Amino acid sequence: MPTVTLGDIRARVRSMADMEGSSFIQDSKYSLDAYINSAARTMYDIVAGYADAYAKRVSIQVSKDVEEVPLPSDFRLLVGVEYKDEPIQQYGFSQPGQRYACRPGYRLESGLVLRISPPPDSDGPHVRVYYMPAAPTLAAETDTLEVFEPGWEDFIVYDACMMASQKEERDTTFMASRRNEMAQRIQSLAATRSLTGTNQVADVVGGILDYGVSDYGFHNGWRY
Repeated sequence: MPTVTLGDIRARVRSMADMEGSSFIQDSKYSLDAYINSAARTMYDIVAGYADAYAKRVSIQVSKDVEEVPLPSDFRLLVGVEYKDEPIQQYGFSQPGQRYACRPGYRLESGLVLRISPPPDSDGPHVRVYYMPAAPTLAAETDTLEVFEPGWEDFIVYDACMMASQKEERDTTFMASRRNEMAQRIQSLAATRSLTGTNQVADVVGGILDYGVSDYGFHNGWRY
Protein backbone atom coordinates (compact mmCIF):
# COMPACT_ATOMS: atom_id res chain seq x y z
CA MET A 1 0.00 0.00 0.00
CA PRO A 2 1.44 3.43 -0.92
CA THR A 3 2.62 5.67 1.91
CA VAL A 4 3.64 9.29 2.38
CA THR A 5 5.58 10.97 5.15
CA LEU A 6 4.49 13.94 7.22
CA GLY A 7 7.50 15.83 5.90
CA ASP A 8 6.39 15.28 2.30
CA ILE A 9 2.86 16.46 3.02
CA ARG A 10 4.09 19.53 4.93
CA ALA A 11 6.28 20.52 1.99
CA ARG A 12 3.47 20.05 -0.54
CA VAL A 13 0.99 22.03 1.55
CA ARG A 14 3.43 24.91 1.99
CA SER A 15 4.21 24.95 -1.72
CA MET A 16 0.58 24.66 -2.83
CA ALA A 17 -0.61 27.33 -0.36
CA ASP A 18 2.33 29.62 -1.13
CA MET A 19 3.49 29.45 2.49
CA GLU A 20 7.12 28.52 1.94
CA GLY A 21 9.22 30.50 4.38
CA SER A 22 6.16 31.73 6.26
CA SER A 23 6.28 31.48 10.06
CA PHE A 24 2.65 32.44 10.65
CA ILE A 25 1.61 28.77 10.46
CA GLN A 26 4.06 26.52 12.28
CA ASP A 27 4.89 22.84 11.70
CA SER A 28 3.31 21.86 15.02
CA LYS A 29 0.48 19.76 16.41
CA TYR A 30 -1.49 22.93 17.06
CA SER A 31 -1.09 24.36 13.57
CA LEU A 32 -0.12 22.81 10.23
CA ASP A 33 0.19 19.27 11.59
CA ALA A 34 -3.30 19.59 13.09
CA TYR A 35 -4.69 20.46 9.66
CA ILE A 36 -2.89 17.53 8.06
CA ASN A 37 -4.04 15.04 10.69
CA SER A 38 -7.61 16.29 10.45
CA ALA A 39 -7.55 15.89 6.67
CA ALA A 40 -6.10 12.37 7.00
CA ARG A 41 -8.90 11.35 9.37
CA THR A 42 -11.49 12.67 6.92
CA MET A 43 -9.93 10.73 4.04
CA TYR A 44 -9.92 7.54 6.12
CA ASP A 45 -13.60 8.06 6.91
CA ILE A 46 -14.39 8.40 3.20
CA VAL A 47 -12.51 5.20 2.37
CA ALA A 48 -14.25 3.39 5.24
CA GLY A 49 -17.43 3.53 3.20
CA TYR A 50 -15.82 0.91 0.95
CA ALA A 51 -14.20 -1.08 3.72
CA ASP A 52 -14.51 -4.49 2.07
CA ALA A 53 -11.98 -3.32 -0.54
CA TYR A 54 -9.44 -1.76 1.83
CA ALA A 55 -9.81 -3.69 5.08
CA LYS A 56 -6.76 -4.88 6.97
CA ARG A 57 -6.63 -8.50 8.12
CA VAL A 58 -5.10 -9.81 11.31
CA SER A 59 -5.09 -13.23 13.00
CA ILE A 60 -5.46 -13.02 16.76
CA GLN A 61 -4.24 -15.53 19.33
CA VAL A 62 -7.07 -16.63 21.63
CA SER A 63 -7.22 -18.70 24.79
CA LYS A 64 -9.48 -21.63 25.55
CA ASP A 65 -12.69 -20.66 27.40
CA VAL A 66 -11.88 -16.92 27.25
CA GLU A 67 -14.54 -14.90 25.39
CA GLU A 68 -12.75 -11.54 25.26
CA VAL A 69 -10.49 -11.01 22.24
CA PRO A 70 -8.31 -7.84 22.16
CA LEU A 71 -8.46 -5.88 18.93
CA PRO A 72 -5.50 -4.16 17.19
CA SER A 73 -4.48 -0.79 18.60
CA ASP A 74 -5.26 0.94 15.27
CA PHE A 75 -8.76 -0.54 15.08
CA ARG A 76 -11.49 1.85 13.87
CA LEU A 77 -14.30 -0.05 12.09
CA LEU A 78 -15.19 -3.72 11.95
CA VAL A 79 -15.71 -5.35 8.57
CA GLY A 80 -15.91 -9.06 9.39
CA VAL A 81 -14.83 -11.86 11.72
CA GLU A 82 -13.78 -15.44 11.04
CA TYR A 83 -13.37 -18.25 13.55
CA LYS A 84 -11.24 -21.19 12.45
CA ASP A 85 -11.40 -19.94 8.84
CA GLU A 86 -15.21 -19.73 8.79
CA PRO A 87 -17.18 -16.43 8.80
CA ILE A 88 -19.25 -15.91 11.95
CA GLN A 89 -22.20 -13.62 12.61
CA GLN A 90 -22.76 -10.82 15.08
CA TYR A 91 -25.17 -11.40 17.95
CA GLY A 92 -26.91 -8.81 20.11
CA PHE A 93 -27.66 -8.22 23.77
CA SER A 94 -31.12 -9.71 23.15
CA GLN A 95 -29.51 -13.13 22.60
CA PRO A 96 -28.31 -14.20 26.06
CA GLY A 97 -28.41 -17.85 25.04
CA GLN A 98 -25.61 -17.35 22.48
CA ARG A 99 -23.11 -18.79 24.98
CA TYR A 100 -24.82 -22.16 24.57
CA ALA A 101 -25.19 -22.02 20.79
CA CYS A 102 -23.67 -24.67 18.57
CA ARG A 103 -21.87 -22.13 16.38
CA PRO A 104 -19.80 -19.20 17.70
CA GLY A 105 -20.87 -15.60 17.18
CA TYR A 106 -19.28 -12.29 18.07
CA ARG A 107 -20.24 -9.04 19.72
CA LEU A 108 -18.26 -5.84 19.42
CA GLU A 109 -17.82 -3.94 22.66
CA SER A 110 -16.27 -0.62 23.60
CA GLY A 111 -12.65 -0.54 24.67
CA LEU A 112 -11.33 -2.46 21.64
CA VAL A 113 -12.77 -5.79 22.81
CA LEU A 114 -14.39 -8.46 20.66
CA ARG A 115 -16.43 -11.08 22.52
CA ILE A 116 -16.61 -14.59 21.02
CA SER A 117 -19.42 -16.77 22.32
CA PRO A 118 -19.40 -19.67 22.93
CA PRO A 119 -15.73 -19.10 23.88
CA PRO A 120 -12.91 -20.77 21.94
CA ASP A 121 -12.49 -24.47 22.64
CA SER A 122 -8.69 -24.37 22.33
CA ASP A 123 -5.70 -22.03 22.34
CA GLY A 124 -4.44 -20.72 19.02
CA PRO A 125 -4.71 -18.01 16.35
CA HIS A 126 -8.30 -19.00 15.66
CA VAL A 127 -9.87 -15.55 15.21
CA ARG A 128 -9.28 -13.52 12.07
CA VAL A 129 -10.52 -9.92 12.06
CA TYR A 130 -11.06 -7.73 9.00
CA TYR A 131 -11.13 -4.07 9.93
CA MET A 132 -10.54 -0.51 8.83
CA PRO A 133 -7.73 1.21 10.70
CA ALA A 134 -7.88 4.61 12.30
CA ALA A 135 -5.68 7.26 10.73
CA PRO A 136 -2.50 7.56 12.82
CA THR A 137 -1.58 10.91 14.34
CA LEU A 138 1.48 12.17 12.49
CA ALA A 139 3.98 14.08 14.61
CA ALA A 140 7.55 13.50 13.40
CA GLU A 141 8.72 14.46 9.92
CA THR A 142 9.42 10.81 9.06
CA ASP A 143 6.07 9.47 10.32
CA THR A 144 4.29 7.63 7.50
CA LEU A 145 0.65 7.42 6.46
CA GLU A 146 -0.92 4.73 4.29
CA VAL A 147 -3.03 6.37 1.57
CA PHE A 148 -4.65 3.23 0.08
CA GLU A 149 -4.14 4.22 -3.58
CA PRO A 150 -1.42 6.27 -5.33
CA GLY A 151 -2.29 9.95 -5.43
CA TRP A 152 -4.97 9.90 -2.76
CA GLU A 153 -2.72 11.99 -0.53
CA ASP A 154 -3.75 14.90 -2.76
CA PHE A 155 -7.00 15.08 -0.78
CA ILE A 156 -5.00 15.67 2.41
CA VAL A 157 -2.88 18.32 0.73
CA TYR A 158 -5.86 20.29 -0.63
CA ASP A 159 -7.83 19.98 2.59
CA ALA A 160 -4.91 21.13 4.73
CA CYS A 161 -4.23 23.97 2.27
CA MET A 162 -7.81 25.10 2.60
CA MET A 163 -7.62 25.17 6.40
CA ALA A 164 -4.30 27.00 6.33
CA SER A 165 -5.70 29.55 3.88
CA GLN A 166 -8.71 30.08 6.14
CA LYS A 167 -6.32 30.73 9.03
CA GLU A 168 -4.52 33.35 6.96
CA GLU A 169 -7.89 34.82 5.89
CA ARG A 170 -7.23 34.11 2.24
CA ASP A 171 -9.66 32.91 -0.41
CA THR A 172 -10.24 29.15 -0.21
CA THR A 173 -12.42 28.65 -3.29
CA PHE A 174 -9.78 26.93 -5.43
CA MET A 175 -8.53 24.63 -2.65
CA ALA A 176 -12.07 23.69 -1.63
CA SER A 177 -12.99 22.89 -5.22
CA ARG A 178 -9.92 20.69 -5.74
CA ARG A 179 -10.48 18.99 -2.38
CA ASN A 180 -14.09 18.14 -3.27
CA GLU A 181 -13.06 16.89 -6.71
CA MET A 182 -10.46 14.66 -5.09
CA ALA A 183 -13.02 13.31 -2.63
CA GLN A 184 -15.28 12.33 -5.53
CA ARG A 185 -12.37 10.68 -7.32
CA ILE A 186 -11.61 8.63 -4.21
CA GLN A 187 -15.21 7.51 -3.95
CA SER A 188 -15.44 6.67 -7.65
CA LEU A 189 -12.31 4.49 -7.63
CA ALA A 190 -13.12 2.92 -4.27
CA ALA A 191 -16.56 1.94 -5.59
CA THR A 192 -14.94 -0.04 -8.41
CA ARG A 193 -12.80 -1.91 -5.86
CA SER A 194 -15.74 -2.72 -3.59
CA LEU A 195 -17.41 -6.10 -4.13
CA THR A 196 -20.42 -5.65 -1.87
CA GLY A 197 -21.88 -2.50 -3.38
CA THR A 198 -22.65 -1.22 0.10
CA ASN A 199 -21.31 1.72 2.08
CA GLN A 200 -22.09 0.24 5.50
CA VAL A 201 -19.64 -0.96 8.13
CA ALA A 202 -19.99 -1.65 11.83
CA ASP A 203 -18.49 0.87 14.23
CA VAL A 204 -16.89 0.20 17.61
CA VAL A 205 -20.25 -0.05 19.36
CA GLY A 206 -21.85 -2.24 16.74
CA GLY A 207 -23.77 0.46 14.86
CA ILE A 208 -23.75 1.40 11.20
CA LEU A 209 -21.79 4.17 9.55
CA ASP A 210 -22.82 5.50 6.14
CA TYR A 211 -20.66 7.73 3.97
CA GLY A 212 -21.63 9.67 0.88
CA VAL A 213 -20.65 12.76 -1.05
CA SER A 214 -23.09 14.85 0.98
CA ASP A 215 -22.30 13.19 4.32
CA TYR A 216 -18.65 13.69 5.20
CA GLY A 217 -18.73 17.32 6.17
CA PHE A 218 -18.57 19.43 3.03
CA HIS A 219 -21.11 22.04 2.04
CA ASN A 220 -20.43 24.65 -0.62
CA GLY A 221 -16.71 24.15 -0.16
CA TRP A 222 -16.73 24.51 3.63
CA ARG A 223 -16.23 21.98 6.38
CA TYR A 224 -18.97 21.90 9.01
